[in-house]
Amino acid sequence: MNKIEEIARQLDYAKHGEERLRLLKMAYEEADAMHDYDNQMYYRMEFMRESDFYFDAMEMYVVFPKLLQLHDSYLEEHGYNPYTFDVMWRYKWILVNAEDFYQISLKQMDHLLEDFRRRCLEYGYSLRTYYRYVYAFFQYIDWGKAEEAYQKYLMYDRDELSDCKACELNLEVEYLLATDREEQAIKRATVLMSRQLQCGEVPEATCGHFLRFYNLKLCTGEAVDLETTNRYCDLLRNGITKKGICAAYLGDVLLFYSLTNSAKALNWFKKYWEVFETSRNPVAKYHFALGMLKFLEHLNDQKTYKMKLSSEFPLYQESGEYQVQELYQYYNSYAVDFASKLDQRNQSSYYMDIYNKVVGK
Repeated sequence: MNKIEEIARQLDYAKHGEERLRLLKMAYEEADAMHDYDNQMYYRMEFMRESDFYFDAMEMYVVFPKLLQLHDSYLEEHGYNPYTFDVMWRYKWILVNAEDFYQISLKQMDHLLEDFRRRCLEYGYSLRTYYRYVYAFFQYIDWGKAEEAYQKYLMYDRDELSDCKACELNLEVEYLLATDREEQAIKRATVLMSRQLQCGEVPEATCGHFLRFYNLKLCTGEAVDLETTNRYCDLLRNGITKKGICAAYLGDVLLFYSLTNSAKALNWFKKYWEVFETSRNPVAKYHFALGMLKFLEHLNDQKTYKMKLSSEFPLYQESGEYQVQELYQYYNSYAVDFASKLDQRNQSSYYMDIYNKVVGK
């Protein structure tokens, strides 16, 4: 049994997240040393899958350039590459997550999108997927450009690079909510909520869109059907806790509970504060911080608050008694920092606008 086979055996029992990422990295580094092309590709692609679905996605950006280089070198030498479709699918993950990382500049994103577009044309794929990701990235930056991209996305036919039909309907619901067409979004989502059409992350991700939409309404004092919103929250919560999906919406669940049920908010915070600390995804951390700020806002008449947290908590107090203002400043600094950095990259005020709506400024 060679080293890669031994690592593969360990992967059969490894936990998702850091443990599997460590083993997958060992596997592709060993494949590099052996010049084993198939395993160089396979384990990098599996590393990207693990990073995207079970971690904070940042590691994808570390390994993808090498994956692309390996793909292109083989393609240039042989005139074809059996991994082209798999590489393009992972390119989609790179694009869809890019909006969350202020470290990726607008110039870099333009380059990624143009490269993806070129490859779609070169490899014979529809531009439907390309325009889908132009919309996804620019919806928080330039709505005119995003709207134009969405309409072009609709013009092109589906192909094997397209998302599944459940994901595409989920995108339509997200678009309808972004354009404040709530009733249409609810109607279009019916087939998803009844699970007549579903996939690995839908309808849970759809619930996330609705929850984020209604949370902002609640924060600004608008009328919301709490019973329906609570059902969205419950479905999303089950996806996070039981299926390990949609972790990007941890903060949205916390915000909803902070607005409606402080006991549930506290339990959710205690369960997931460590995920906030270890995540490197700025948008996910931003939304979690917003949820905690709203929880702490309801304690503004108290100087201290008692809760039992582990000693790893950054502001840990053995007595279990925490200064409310100190906690507020801690999460506020995260929210403002990430909002500022994302808006600076985006050349917009989108994230600070949301911050102001949530904290009431």
